Amino acid sequence: MRDMRTPLFSSIFVVSLFLVLLYETLMLSTSLTGQSFQKILLTSLLWVAIPLTLLNLVKKFKIFRTDFPKPCRRLLYILFIWHIFNIIRGLIDLEVPISTAFGNIYNILGLLTPLAIGYALNLNNINKLFQFLMLISVVYLPIFALSLMIGGEEGPYKVLENAVVCLWPVLFIWPVGIYSIGRNIKILLLALIIFSAALLTGDRTLLLRIILLAVTVSFLVLLRIGIFNWIRKYLFVLALIPFYLFGLSVSSGESVFNQNQRTSGDDLLHDTRTFLYVEVLNDLKDSKSLWIGKGAMGTYFSDFFHSTGGDIDTRNHVEVGVLSIMLKTGIIGLFLHAGILLFAAYLGMYKSKNLFSFGIGLILLQYFDLQFIKYPMAFTLDNFLLWFFIGLSFSKELRQMSDLDILKKKLL
Repeated sequence: MRDMRTPLFSSIFVVSLFLVLLYETLMLSTSLTGQSFQKILLTSLLWVAIPLTLLNLVKKFKIFRTDFPKPCRRLLYILFIWHIFNIIRGLIDLEVPISTAFGNIYNILGLLTPLAIGYALNLNNINKLFQFLMLISVVYLPIFALSLMIGGEEGPYKVLENAVVCLWPVLFIWPVGIYSIGRNIKILLLALIIFSAALLTGDRTLLLRIILLAVTVSFLVLLRIGIFNWIRKYLFVLALIPFYLFGLSVSSGESVFNQNQRTSGDDLLHDTRTFLYVEVLNDLKDSKSLWIGKGAMGTYFSDFFHSTGGDIDTRNHVEVGVLSIMLKTGIIGLFLHAGILLFAAYLGMYKSKNLFSFGIGLILLQYFDLQFIKYPMAFTLDNFLLWFFIGLSFSKELRQMSDLDILKKKLL
């Protein structure tokens, strides 16, 4: 392993994280839309991160072949090939400007995000991520506090959105806190800020995710002191939640969220997703693209946005994760993504010797459920870290470590 004392920004993992974070922050701050020189300039940040990420995977390929189990490698090979195929399809049938094809995070860039899995082949990157997050929080927290005090109409909202983007990694590294009271305090402080931002911006999915993660870290603490160990074997049934809710909706002929909102009158339960499922699936069936999708530049027609004018009616992305995967790569791509995510969650939860890997597996399982309502396939910091943590769950080296080994090697 590399020396942990190397400067933070000497790591191409940290440089890539910074480039993606800088892109998202500037895009939120400037609200650039359409095609412009400024937007192309910002997107170039991501196209610097891409070759760095690919170079890292190539350099670590020998470790990739020995550290990841064979079934995992095979699934990843097939996914990479399928994504390349869909990128080529999109370029052959190019119906959008080149700047949109290469500059939109939901098109070609979105299909390249899994390359970030290679950063998990250097376990010291776990520590680098934590250091990076602490650095960002030191810089960002005063800005966050100042914006709330100053007030105004648009400014604070933008800062709240940026708080979610900048401090997002805490939702992945939450299990780190079980090893240190000091780190628990830091992580909980950052999580409270994200929770506040989500509450003020009305991001229901983020609120749900933070609540789920609070339950997760509480459960990890209880496991560490030997309480509720028997529950571990049953947790994987969480993967069935989306299918259970879907079954309830089909049997009643109405979205389960609409049913609950009518009963409780709570606007937080307002259904904003069912119409997306109907429109995307109908579009894919009508175009005979259900199995293979429409390629990297795939779009669908939205009757809802055509009639309301809330967005353009020919859309190149969907707010729902599973639908965005299907739009670009079809049912085949969806099975590959789901298989990789669930396999990683399973390995982390049931084939590891430490609570950090177990926590990662549990978070990935929650992410699988949440992709049925949010988190589209796109080149974002969230998805970048998702693939990094999938790689950590695949890593035999990490899963075979005990909690004491992790602390001795100063990975956290």
